[in-house]
Amino acid sequence: MIIPPRGRHLQRATTMPELPHDATALERPSAAILGAMGLRRAIVHRIGAVPLVATAFAKVGAPLDTWLAARTGGRVTLLGKQTMPQLVLTTTGRKSGQPRTVTVAYGRLGDELLLVGSNFGQEQHPAWALNLEATPSADVDLDGARFTAHARLLQDPAERDAAWAVMDAVYPGYRAYRARVQNREIKMFALSVVPVATP
Repeated sequence: MIIPPRGRHLQRATTMPELPHDATALERPSAAILGAMGLRRAIVHRIGAVPLVATAFAKVGAPLDTWLAARTGGRVTLLGKQTMPQLVLTTTGRKSGQPRTVTVAYGRLGDELLLVGSNFGQEQHPAWALNLEATPSADVDLDGARFTAHARLLQDPAERDAAWAVMDAVYPGYRAYRARVQNREIKMFALSVVPVATP
């Protein structure tokens, strides 16, 4: 899916945007609002792990989420930032060579952003993960800050364990996805900002 930017000015970041160390951290609204958000997150996390729901979202919800997030700089998504931290990722199609844009949940570990190619627990890898493996450079749009990132495929078991600990905290449904996937190893990436060259 190709999503051209529409009518908005984006800041070009040269370093990783300032984020809470825990990507799931919430701003501190009132206790009542915080409780409602916590309930919403719990519901989304529970039903998102159901196979039929995950498959339906992969086919219908994910493209709509990408359309919405790309047009708002990632500020608005179907699930809401408080429910699921997401960024807008533009990779290069490994076959077409054309830009391909998706929304992806992320976590943070040190100065890197973590992405998981779970594809909602389906047996095939998501296209964005295969694209990123083939061309490990991508544009990232995170809350209106846009930057170029270099992607590193995580293969070391210790690194993957550390990344899973972060991502399971972001979305506990990943555990169900891992249990369902039998014929592939879920791809995990760590993204770092590519510094902008100055004359």
